[in-house]
Amino acid sequence: MANEVIERMKSAIADGQADLAKEYASKALAEGLDPILIVEELTRTVREIGEKFSRLELFLSDLMGAGLAMREAIEVIKPSLVGKESKELKTAKVVLGTVTGDIHDIGKTVVGAMLIAAGYDVTDLGIDVLTTAFVEKAKEINASLIAASALMSTSMPYQKDLMRILSELKLRERFKVMIGGGATSQAWATEIMADGYAPDAVQAVKVANTLVGAK
Repeated sequence: MANEVIERMKSAIADGQADLAKEYASKALAEGLDPILIVEELTRTVREIGEKFSRLELFLSDLMGAGLAMREAIEVIKPSLVGKESKELKTAKVVLGTVTGDIHDIGKTVVGAMLIAAGYDVTDLGIDVLTTAFVEKAKEINASLIAASALMSTSMPYQKDLMRILSELKLRERFKVMIGGGATSQAWATEIMADGYAPDAVQAVKVANTLVGAK
């Protein structure tokens, strides 16, 4: 999407300028730009920021600043996203979060926005979420899907722990589980017996549709 406002919004996010990110997100909507396409641009920005961080071109403070700016932009866009992607209302409930020991939330936030755009009812638990918190919230709201993100290899075992606890509590058949995050892969999802794996926000919607579909 070649648009000056979008490019300025992306630059504001990369620079951690939350107020400017909000301002340009509002301007983009005011110009009539499709909110889903805006989120797709944000997804690309997330990838770029993540790649720079992995190459040690950004400090943790830079990453956290970009994450805050991203969240502010997403909050502006969210009201325009609800049910936007499909005319068929999806009321499946999703519990979303980044697992214990992991404070990354940029990608997770974008995944949540895209799921909302697809019509899903998303409860975002945030970062550093206890395994038991995923399970308890899923039970509380009668969720169809648990989406657990891990950006660091040291936090990946908590995704496996989630699968173990669900099995021990005999809840494995009740909830579908989708994993994602920079440290993960389809091979890891297969190993821990997760129901699905999504490498990015766009694929997360496709996987969610496959796992729980429209209700």
